[in-house]
Order: sequence, then structure tokens, then C-alpha cells
Amino acid sequence: MVRMFGFAVAMVTVGAVAGAPADADPVRVAARLFGQAFVRAEPALLAPLLPKEGKVRMHLGCLGPESGVFSPAQVQALLRDFLLSGAVRSFDVLRIDDADPRFAWILGRATVKDREGRLHQVGFHLTLRPENGHWVLEEIRETGR
Repeated sequence: MVRMFGFAVAMVTVGAVAGAPADADPVRVAARLFGQAFVRAEPALLAPLLPKEGKVRMHLGCLGPESGVFSPAQVQALLRDFLLSGAVRSFDVLRIDDADPRFAWILGRATVKDREGRLHQVGFHLTLRPENGHWVLEEIRETGR
């Protein structure tokens, strides 16, 4: 399967995000859901991507500043807090690597309005891992503005 920018990667069959069509690429579905949660300003959309076991590492600049390990409820709370005065205007998936069934990563770029109203292009590196038949977030990292 050929992905954006001509990268060839294999699809995995570990499982899809809850509510996705059975034949959908589960990592691409996760990437889309992550972006929708931010662009629509609906932190609850992240729920299927959050682990039931364990926490999520986060390293945020523009959306934070936050750095640490957070429970699923804290991840949603941090997003809600940011969205009180900031916004994510767009989220584009640049690359997906899901060739290894033990993890997947997504490289994305977002247009973000920070808390002071300035617009930034922010890179995101998402790491996912399988949990109980579907992909969950292990790390959310801003990679720069």
C-alpha cells in the first residue's frame, strides 16, 4: 500500500478504533480521530484512543506547556483547558508508519491558534500501541513550530 509522499508501508491487522468500519486502516482511522478531536474542539472524541491500562506521555509546547505522563482523564482535561482560549484550525497527516505490529507512529502538522491568538504551524509525532485489539496513544509530542 502506498502512502503519502510515496512511502510504502504494510497494513497491520491488530484492530481498529472502536466504531470504525471493519475494513478501514486502523492507524489511519486513529490519526483522523485524533485530528477531529482537536479541530472540532471535542476532547471526548479522544476516548477510543486513550489507554485503559497505563498513561500517555505528552510533550506539548504550543498546546501546553505540559510535559509528563498523564491519565486518560488528564489528557482530555488538558485539551479542554487549551481549547478555552486556543484552537486547532487544521490537522493533516503527513506520514504513517505501521509496519511493526508492536507500535505505530503518525507524523502530522496542525495549524494552531495559541492562547494569545497567534497562528503557528505545529508538528505532531504520535506513537500508538495495541491494547485489547485496537490502537491507543502512547505518546503525543509536539515537534516544533
